[in-house]
Amino acid sequence: MGRFNCVYTQRVTVRFLPEAVQDLRDARYSGRLHLIFKKLRMIEKDPSGVGLPLRHPLTMFRKVVLGDRTWRIVYRPAATPNGDGTTDATVWVIGDRADDACYEEAKVRLERLGNHPDASVALDALAKLLESRKKQRELDES
Repeated sequence: MGRFNCVYTQRVTVRFLPEAVQDLRDARYSGRLHLIFKKLRMIEKDPSGVGLPLRHPLTMFRKVVLGDRTWRIVYRPAATPNGDGTTDATVWVIGDRADDACYEEAKVRLERLGNHPDASVALDALAKLLESRKKQRELDES
């Protein structure tokens, strides 16, 4: 028998809480930004198949481990597709796992924002923003 490759065919939009955008900005100086974007692209391709599910009270969330296993992306794939056939995966926290800090932060954000926060920044837009900043820095240095 042949092997079957399962491909997630639904279009996925990776969105960020405003706090997660700040987490990403803070991560710029960690040297892990390329790993973060690599994992975000993986989430974009298969949000329910990447990473591992978390336990109560974050049962609808998943975690993705970065590089040396000290950093995490905590996100929540949408349970149902949007009306236009797309689905969302919302990033809640990008951070250091030290003493489960990223999980505690996700709990705090969940308590404060509830189940339907305003998550509006898509991955492509964020990547373009960071790329334009990089180009600007290069121009400033020359």
